[in-house]
Amino acid sequence: MLTAKKIIGNFGEQLACDFLTRRGYLIIGRNKKIGRREIDIIAALNGNIVFVEVKTLAAAGMAPAEDALTRRQIETLKKAIRLYCWSNRIKMDNARLDFVSVKINRCAKTAKLKHYPDIF
Repeated sequence: MLTAKKIIGNFGEQLACDFLTRRGYLIIGRNKKIGRREIDIIAALNGNIVFVEVKTLAAAGMAPAEDALTRRQIETLKKAIRLYCWSNRIKMDNARLDFVSVKINRCAKTAKLKHYPDIF
C-alpha cells in the first residue's frame, strides 16, 4: 500500500523526469536499487550518465527541499554511483550527480522545480 509520502515522492519524480526530458535528457531508469541505496533517476546527456536525486515537499511552511539533502546522503549516493559505474563498466569521468528539488503548492495546484546540475 502506498503512503501519502510515497505518492507525493513519485509525483515529484515524475515531474522531474518530465522536466529533464524537455531539456534533452534521456531517462534510462528510475528507482534503481544499488545495495541499500536507491537512485531516483538515471539519465543520459551528451555521452554522460547523470544520476539524479529528487526531493519533493508538499507542505506549506516547510524548509526548502534543498535543505532535505544532507551531506551524509550525498556520501551514500556517491558510493551507490561508484558501485553502479563499476558494475556497468562506466568511467566515473562520465558520471555526475544532479539534484532536483520539487516544491508542491497543493492549494494553487502548482509545482516549482529547481535543478542543480553536477553537485558531484
